[in-house]
Amino acid sequence: MGEGQRRLIACGVTALLVAVPLAFALPPVSVAGAAALCAAAVGLSWPSLAAWAVERLEHELDLRLAANRRVGLARLVDRDPIVRALAPDWYLVARRGTLASLVGDHRHAIPLLKRAIQLCPDEDLLPLRDELAISLIGFGADKEAEQLLRTMIAEGAESPERLGLLGHIMLRRNQSADAIALLERATHGVALGVAALRIRCDLAEAYARAGKVDEAQETMRVAREIIVPDDLELRHRVERASEVVERAAATMRALKAAQRH
Repeated sequence: MGEGQRRLIACGVTALLVAVPLAFALPPVSVAGAAALCAAAVGLSWPSLAAWAVERLEHELDLRLAANRRVGLARLVDRDPIVRALAPDWYLVARRGTLASLVGDHRHAIPLLKRAIQLCPDEDLLPLRDELAISLIGFGADKEAEQLLRTMIAEGAESPERLGLLGHIMLRRNQSADAIALLERATHGVALGVAALRIRCDLAEAYARAGKVDEAQETMRVAREIIVPDDLELRHRVERASEVVERAAATMRALKAAQRH
């Protein structure tokens, strides 16, 4: 049996163990524990399968779980005895850093993620650097986050999400033109999901601040049609962008009315 087939079997069993409890609102079976058992069954090493399976599963779960459920899953993985016994040091540090980032504890997340990046194999660096950039932005360390993101992009790791984060930093600095340039590039690569919604909300707000009201309103129309998990933070993000766009539209209407008189 080839490695690809073994991974497919292991991931299928792991997904089943996790998806069934989630579907019936039961406590989820540990992703890491299930991955470890599957690894033993098909003869794969723990690091190669566990990290791979958790990454793929959490990506899929992110599309349908609210933030509190993702945090619950991360906590379960973090305290699983099989993980603690078998996982490499970098993975345990990365899990703790990621969990802290998810719950908004960026002060603790940042040093944990930096330590995990120092320990982690090169092939697993990008997701950790992405999480570090998010935590740096959440902590208000925009300059360091910008340097990290620009370094990643310069190294050939450009992605809509990284462009979107850079655009968000420019928006926070009120550099609307730079934000628009980055966010427009980001929209070309992502049309659905949480990242697409956040990018389009930021782009609508940047358009509004730049006086491009028609573009802002059209971008918000598209953003509202994106289906995402019912999440309080996302609702607030849409509401905030909508308010900025509506204020810009009201200002534009008032200016046109004044010009007519």
